[in-house]
Amino acid sequence: LAEYLDVDPVGKTIVVRQLADLADERSVPLLCGALAQSYDRLRYEAAVALKRVRSTQAVGCLAQSLPKEAASDVRLALVQALAAIGGPAARDALTQAASTDADATVRSMARAALEQ
Repeated sequence: LAEYLDVDPVGKTIVVRQLADLADERSVPLLCGALAQSYDRLRYEAAVALKRVRSTQAVGCLAQSLPKEAASDVRLALVQALAAIGGPAARDALTQAASTDADATVRSMARAALEQ
């Protein structure tokens, strides 16, 4: 599937959605790679897919992407994915987002995730 990530942004988004439907841990490296792409919708869909996969292997790329992400809707999806997966590294990233994210909704969602 890696070769499909070389297509146009819409094609990439379709591939990511298909990977989300599979909810297979083997898709984590490709989905993490999609978080580094320039197309906002693709990054959003990758975060949603990683939430569905719920693999602890994804926490590192989600946590690294969160503070660098410019689009607040993508940051919100990253927070939701981290909250769904959980674990110490996810909590660390959520703690940082809860106190430093520029968007009040993202901060609020991160705080709510930490309270669960």
